[in-house]
Amino acid sequence: MKESERSRQNPTDKTREELLKTPWEELNSWEKILQPTLERNPDMTLKEAIDSKDMIVHEEAIKFVKRLMAMPYDLSKVGQSFVTFLLKK
Repeated sequence: MKESERSRQNPTDKTREELLKTPWEELNSWEKILQPTLERNPDMTLKEAIDSKDMIVHEEAIKFVKRLMAMPYDLSKVGQSFVTFLLKK
């Protein structure tokens, strides 16, 4: 198995407790997704968070796009099409 595939399946070598205690600046990209998810869901196991990380990324992307759309400037037609595409997912 390639290293990138392994890191995608298990993006951290930390335990749940270590992940929650680690300062934000020391986390890798996947851990930055997992940490707030675990903080918001105290009963969620690390395995459950890892298994749902792709869904979490998608949800966070939609939240980001919605915040972007609420900004006081108009998006370009290309940007509007992209936003519409994301929201349909």
